[in-house]
Amino acid sequence: MGYFVIEKASKAVCVICNELIAVLKKYNIRCHYKTKHGENFDKFKDKVHEHKFEILKCGLCFQQNILKKRVREREAVTRVSLRIAREFAKRALDKSIDVSDTARVLIFFRGMDREFEVTEKIAYLISWHGTTTGEDIFKEV
Repeated sequence: MGYFVIEKASKAVCVICNELIAVLKKYNIRCHYKTKHGENFDKFKDKVHEHKFEILKCGLCFQQNILKKRVREREAVTRVSLRIAREFAKRALDKSIDVSDTARVLIFFRGMDREFEVTEKIAYLISWHGTTTGEDIFKEV
């Protein structure tokens, strides 16, 4: 009889509780199963046991695929956001001198939390006279 565990990236994953089992050894897997799930799942025999395992395994794979998709989407949003920020910075730096001939650069952080809420925090405002080349800005920041 199996212990409702699959191997993912050389690690044992319990398909019942989605926990990683510390060491991929039969003793650790059996100990995890007996202490956490044996009472509820020992009642399943043969074909029912196999069927229940397949259902749980499919559920875990489905959850992992959803999470992978969200990570890819988040990475794509971050890449686009960085491209937009670079373009905005280029344009802002080109037009950053006001009527008093003072250059101003605003540095801010933009982030996204787990619920995809975007937040911005102002980190620094720099004002100076003279040139505003990339090297000047790098030295100032």
